[in-house]
Amino acid sequence: MYMIVLRVYTRLVFRFPAYLFTLWIQSLILSLEPARTPAAFMPIAEAIAAVVESDPLPAPWDTDARSAALLVSIAWFESRFTLDAKDAPGISCGLWQTACPAPKTAEWQAVIAYRLVRQSLELCGDLTFYGSGRCGGAPQTMRWRELKALRLLR
Repeated sequence: MYMIVLRVYTRLVFRFPAYLFTLWIQSLILSLEPARTPAAFMPIAEAIAAVVESDPLPAPWDTDARSAALLVSIAWFESRFTLDAKDAPGISCGLWQTACPAPKTAEWQAVIAYRLVRQSLELCGDLTFYGSGRCGGAPQTMRWRELKALRLLR
């Protein structure tokens, strides 16, 4: 029942109260990684909520809920919500696999990832710049992240 109420709430026009928004983001994370403890994801959910509420992304990700779902989706694909994740060559680090060295806190990693997502959407209209450093690069890979975010909003 709790999830249904929160999912209906995302479709409403007004904003979430801050604590409900954070809990909703945590529920998105738990829907993707149910085996881990909910408390482990609270700092990530709080970081996403803080950065999303500061400035919404461009359309079609222009609501707090959509922006948050997109960040959750990217973090799941890139690191499975592991704060200190690193790719094999050591080029990308952190929750959202941004350039190394990544900050140690989820808050700063969220700020960096959010800026890159915004830059990609403004430059290319999609996430290809975020994924490859150029518009049009890795379109299918980044499209999967967008589709996962849209599924989270259902």
